[in-house]
Amino acid sequence: MTRYAMKQPQLQAVAVFLSRAIQPEWVFIVLALIGGVASALFVPAGAGLDEPSHIARVEQIVHGGMLPQKLQKSTIDSEWSSIPDSDFDLYGGETDAALVETSVGNMRSMHTSKQVYAYPTWNDPNISSDAQVGGARKIPFVFSNSAINSPVVYVPQGVGFAIGRLFTSNAYALIIAMRIMAVLFYAISLFVCIRLAPFGRWVLASIALIPNNILTNAMVSADTVTFVAATALIVSVLRAVSRETITTAQWVVIAGSSFVLALSKITYIPFLVALAALPLSKEKIERKAIYVRVIGIWLVCFVVWLLWYMQIHHINTGAMFKSGVDPHAQMQFIMSHPIGFIKIAISNLLGTDYLSVHSMGILTGHGSFAYAGSITMILLIMSILCDSTMVGSSARNSSVKPFAWLLAICIPVIIILIEVAVYTQFMPVGSTVTDGVQERYFLPLIFPTLLFGLIFTLPEPSDSAFSEVRQQRSSWMTVLFQFMALGVLLLQLGWTLFGISPVQWGLRGM
Repeated sequence: MTRYAMKQPQLQAVAVFLSRAIQPEWVFIVLALIGGVASALFVPAGAGLDEPSHIARVEQIVHGGMLPQKLQKSTIDSEWSSIPDSDFDLYGGETDAALVETSVGNMRSMHTSKQVYAYPTWNDPNISSDAQVGGARKIPFVFSNSAINSPVVYVPQGVGFAIGRLFTSNAYALIIAMRIMAVLFYAISLFVCIRLAPFGRWVLASIALIPNNILTNAMVSADTVTFVAATALIVSVLRAVSRETITTAQWVVIAGSSFVLALSKITYIPFLVALAALPLSKEKIERKAIYVRVIGIWLVCFVVWLLWYMQIHHINTGAMFKSGVDPHAQMQFIMSHPIGFIKIAISNLLGTDYLSVHSMGILTGHGSFAYAGSITMILLIMSILCDSTMVGSSARNSSVKPFAWLLAICIPVIIILIEVAVYTQFMPVGSTVTDGVQERYFLPLIFPTLLFGLIFTLPEPSDSAFSEVRQQRSSWMTVLFQFMALGVLLLQLGWTLFGISPVQWGLRGM
């Protein structure tokens, strides 16, 4: 007993040290790099959601084609691009044949045949992995859906393509290089966001580790920069309203993330409304100067958004997928049938996995594990409980509440814009249903949604209820489920791609 009593304080000291050493940003970056790099390497190059279109857009931008380019339908090769019967123009570009054949071929292989591959994926005989870029052969390739995206959202992938091109001309390897650079950008950017967040750090880390988030941002996509910009804006504004003064560095981050968001997907622009919390959180004597800066940021964002919108507003992205899609006629239908559209949107939203607890992104169509959703949901719950023991009164003071209410306004507006965008761009005029809404569209909304709950719905902490020991236990439990979420992702990759099935372990579900 004496020896045990002597060791117990030492063990407690070690436990406290380890608990303090385990910070959410460090746990996140390690797990995100493992899951992200594994996804980027082993998912067949080009098999990501709309990935061939994004790959072609990246190549176009790297070669100087910043603006959308109209294609002559007579020149389009129907082997690689579908040409629906439509009066609308199609947009894309002259894309390197190796990139088109590799990405489209692998996308069809994975999502049509749903076969099991040899390990590693690129060695499978059914995978296109030998084509070389840089030849004279170009393919007129349709990618209207990504042609509307500004070059800003493809900076990480463009850098990856340019660096990769210095070492290889293999199309498969170049796509992997684009993916790896996106993973690095995602991991490093979110690491900084988590580190700078005044509270909600475990929640943000857990959201960023959701399998669907890792998979989505490990592919060539415009979603990575969009998610990072939205998260950086929310965190920087939250940090600014939680402090007595707004530093120059904070203004730079707020302005930069705002400008990038203005040039990202239009549906998330309402997040800029959150900037109104900056003057509301400060003393009256400071408000005038802050209002001037906020209005200045809004004006610049509006100008850059308008300049880009003028270049793309005439493009019908849905024309590359279906005939009968007319965004202008569809908007008129919505305006004349608002109640009907609201019913369609609500019905669609109720069937959506808003928190991405069950979604496995591009792997969902191949089935998922029965316990995957439960693990992700428990992870989010544990992270909320963990952060609730740490936020203290700073999350509930009067300066933060206006920010929370502004988020509460932004979130439903963004949801409506997502529903409108999908309905107008991908559904025939007058359609009574909406399909094509993917869970990844809602990923930027999860953190502000849970953040609102942290600020308003959790009880005030007290010394008796929220001790340091309980904080340690909560953080360790959160880390445990973060590791489990990564395990689910890796198991899903192994099962879907290589047939490493955990059926005998009782984990498989359809």
